[in-house]
Amino acid sequence: MKYLTAGKENEKTVLLLPGTCCTSQLSFCKVVPLLAKKYRVICVDYDGFDGKPGEFTTMTDITRKIERYIIERCGGEVFAAYRSSLGGSFVGLLIQRGNVHIRHGIIGSSDLDQSGKAAAKIKTALVAPLLGAILKKGRLPKWAVNMTKKKMGEKYRARYLEHFADPDIREQNYGHEELLFFEPEKWSEEFEACVNEGK
Repeated sequence: MKYLTAGKENEKTVLLLPGTCCTSQLSFCKVVPLLAKKYRVICVDYDGFDGKPGEFTTMTDITRKIERYIIERCGGEVFAAYRSSLGGSFVGLLIQRGNVHIRHGIIGSSDLDQSGKAAAKIKTALVAPLLGAILKKGRLPKWAVNMTKKKMGEKYRARYLEHFADPDIREQNYGHEELLFFEPEKWSEEFEACVNEGK
């Protein structure tokens, strides 16, 4: 695992967790400079995606490593943890396990499901080339936007209500990862709205 830091050392900590088949550079290169003006930012690269020998192991193993880092380097707590997709599932696990304190857990379009090893390999083989092509073009194709909107919505809302007590659900009219990847300033504004409400 690799942890990359940016921003103000003595400020509130924001933890950014990559999605499926992604690195922190690929996922957060546009938003880290915006967050680093105000926060201490920590990005994680999981085993198998950190440039070191080895493979991604299990969700539980990776979660334990993240918890250990937060306890040792952040005093056991972070101000906000964010990610959609796979990273959002990690945010959910960190909250569920309760070994570290996360004041604001922000999850975008994560279904909180886990796959077995064989299913995960097949999904990765299908999804990785698609993500690469989408990022090279700089926009989601219309069919991908339509597909992700159909998959989300009611199913995800029901899942969040099942897993979290009184979640603050903010529905957006974007495809999967579209706001983060292609509109970083708007993403940053929405992040601030999430963490500042209730002050």
